[in-house]
Amino acid sequence: MGCWRCPDFLAASGLAGLAVLFTFNYMLQAAGVCGAAIFHTAGRYAERVVSHNATFRVLSHLRVFTFNKILPLSPGSIARFHQAELLNRLVADVNTLDHLYLRVISPLTSVAVVILVV
Repeated sequence: MGCWRCPDFLAASGLAGLAVLFTFNYMLQAAGVCGAAIFHTAGRYAERVVSHNATFRVLSHLRVFTFNKILPLSPGSIARFHQAELLNRLVADVNTLDHLYLRVISPLTSVAVVILVV
């Protein structure tokens, strides 16, 4: 499906056709709609790359911090777990924070930045 089938393009073509009879350039609106679609897609991709990269960095630091703080606390009670089981529990607990960051903190921060800019 090409850009010329987009409803926005059809509406713009109709309005411009009423304003300027017989001298209407259909390619200008088509290029604008296609350019906006490409810009939107590239912007969404860049936003996802940046937000996921930030999430992975925060979670990696949080895992290391959590492991370093919990390990020396109670060596006797931790010794009863296998190392892999303990690591899986820690990773699962920190992974729950992944959803908090991606679904709550990141959107609220983005909204605050947009409000301040506007």
